[in-house]
Order: sequence, then structure tokens, then C-alpha cells
Amino acid sequence: MTLFSVADQKVTKNAEGTLFILCAIALYAVVDALVKWLDGRYSPFEIIFFRSLFAFGPLAYMIVRNGGLPSLKTHHSTFHLVRGLLGFVAMVSFFIALPRMALADAIGITYAAPLFITMLSYPLLKERVGPRRWTAIAIGLIGITIIFRPGTGLFQWISLGPLLSAFAYALTMILVRKYGRRESATAMAFYFTVVTLVTSSFFLPFVWVTPTSSDLLALALIGGFAGFASISMTHAFRVAQPSVLAPFEYIGIVFAIAIGYFVWSEIPDFWMIGGIFIIISSGIYVIIREAKGRFILPQIDQ
Repeated sequence: MTLFSVADQKVTKNAEGTLFILCAIALYAVVDALVKWLDGRYSPFEIIFFRSLFAFGPLAYMIVRNGGLPSLKTHHSTFHLVRGLLGFVAMVSFFIALPRMALADAIGITYAAPLFITMLSYPLLKERVGPRRWTAIAIGLIGITIIFRPGTGLFQWISLGPLLSAFAYALTMILVRKYGRRESATAMAFYFTVVTLVTSSFFLPFVWVTPTSSDLLALALIGGFAGFASISMTHAFRVAQPSVLAPFEYIGIVFAIAIGYFVWSEIPDFWMIGGIFIIISSGIYVIIREAKGRFILPQIDQ
């Protein structure tokens, strides 16, 4: 006699997945806060180098748990290279902007990524996008405009960094949709980290600043937390339904607002909160609509 029905087990798995994705989102928020705390003292290229270097510790654990070196087998080496380079662009754009923006503002703008993914899925993947999703995209773009407020003093070029980051991330997810289904999450996380490490190392001779002991600890925590967040995110999407988990990624804005307030006394203004709310609402609607037609692929490397 079983104690739990299949439905009960599904709910339990969803609860477990929700716990792990919240853990991952919290760790990613701390990573972004640590990058902001470094306050531009180091080039984004150097930060990405250390982030990738120290992420190999948690990734080694992930590789061992998932079958060792055979789990790194790949069918598309070019896919990993291009995806890693796009991810590198996304991180550089975001890390340049972070020290110069409120934490919640920068993270909130990146939530435009699901809108870009849907927009790009039609020309790049030939996927049909219905009028409801196009309407949600249009509303989301209005939210972006509200945040930027062109013509005011708040419209600065640095604000485009998170938006470019969201666009580059969207391109990586388009690649995952097209080529990533035969690749393991372990392989995708590993090769992404290898590409970002190698690419950032090319810039080090031109931007190197020797870290202080406290800053080196922060850089190590950035990489370690990012690695553990990747593991937690991967486990969440492995055990629970993606359509249940995906909207929880937006909880990151709550962590960002809390950290920004307590560490830097940052308080988002009315226009920023309104714009972020519109972007998040549109993104969640797009995610729900897409969940009805296909599997939502998680982000497992950033």
C-alpha cells in the first residue's frame, strides 16, 4: 500500500524544486551584489575570469555526481563555443553597468529576456508566435520604456548594459532550444565556464589589477556561489515541472531590492517599480503561454 498518490509525489517534487530554485535565485542575487560591491575596482574581464575559475570547484562536484567525464560528452562543440561567447557578452554588459546602477534596477531590466526569446523564436526558429504573446511583448517593451524614460536625465547609455545582457542571454537560450536538447546540463555548464574562462584570460594582460585579500575573497565567493547556484538550478528543473518553476525566477527582484536597501540604501522610485512590474507580468504571461506548447529550458550557467 502506497502512502502517497502520484499527484502527491508530483506536488512534493514541485515543492522540492521550488526550494532549490529559490536557493539558486538568492545565490545569484548575492553574486550580483558582490560584483556591485567591488565598485568598478576591477575590469569586468577580470571579474569574469575569477568567477569562472572559482566556479570549477562546485562544477567538479556536479560532474562527479552526474557520472564523471562521460557526462561531458557533447554532440555540438560549436554550439558550446557560440553559447559561451554570447554568455560572455551578456556578463560583460551586465558587470559594466552594475557598479553604476541600483541593484534592483539592473536586475529588473534583465527580466526582458523572456520577451526577447519569444521575439527571436519566430525569425530564428520559425516558431509560431500568436497575437496574445505579441501583445504581451508589446506591453513589456512599454515597461522598458517607462524604466528608461527617454528624454530625461535617467536615460543614460549605461542603462543599456542590462538590456544588451538580456538580449545576449536570449540568443543563448535560442541556441539551447535548437541544439541543446541532446546535451546534458553538466556539459552545458562545464563548457560555458571553460569558454568564459579562456575568453576572459585573453584580456587579463591589459586590465589586470592585483586583488586585495578581501577582494580576492569576494571574487572567490562570486565564483563559488555562481557554481552552487548552477547546481541548485539544475536540480530544481530536473525534479519539478518547468512551468511551475519558471515564474519563480522573478523572485530575484525581491532579493535585489532587499540587498540594495540594506547595503546601499537604494529605494526604487515609482517609475522603476512600475516598469519592472510591467516587464515581469508580461514575462510571466509569455512563460505560461509557452509552457502549454513546449518544455521550458532552464538557465543553468549564470
